Amino acid sequence: MGLKEYFVPTTKAVLMSDFNKKSQQRRFLRGVFQIDYAGNSVILADSQSNGALKSMIGCNALIDIPAGTQPLVKGQVVSVILTGEL
Repeated sequence: MGLKEYFVPTTKAVLMSDFNKKSQQRRFLRGVFQIDYAGNSVILADSQSNGALKSMIGCNALIDIPAGTQPLVKGQVVSVILTGEL
């Protein structure tokens, strides 16, 4: 469509569960972003394996994990890319 730049909606959210793997490379985790009385939060999808595309059903966000990150813990603030309706 000729766009030179595009808008990717991003925000910060509190992670609602642990992710027990180190991220040697940049990683995108599937999740469900929600806004409630406590603020922004994101819940990890059940499966995060590379071929588990079915786990995208019901997801509306990708959690952007930088390279060199240690395992993530519940309550940690993470960067989120919004991919669908809230």
